[in-house]
Amino acid sequence: NVFSNASFCTDDCEWLHIWTESIHDIQTHDCFTDTATQKVAGTRTAVFNITVVKGGRWPAEALDIMRGAGTTGHVGALHASQHHVDGNLAFD
Repeated sequence: NVFSNASFCTDDCEWLHIWTESIHDIQTHDCFTDTATQKVAGTRTAVFNITVVKGGRWPAEALDIMRGAGTTGHVGALHASQHHVDGNLAFD
């Protein structure tokens, strides 16, 4: 997974927000993000192998994910808080 909040986040955004212990038994791993802040308050919610990208220098693996992600057709301005999209999607 690739998460890019830097282009639209103006304060202390969290790339991962597991805010309550009722969220449970999930793993978040092998992700790339340009926002290091996260909240993990769940039950058995392991977070590991996270790469925080600085200065827009995305590693080749992240770039490959972004190239392979997206939607078909015209989507227009898309924000995660406004739309749900099934499949892979890269936000920038």
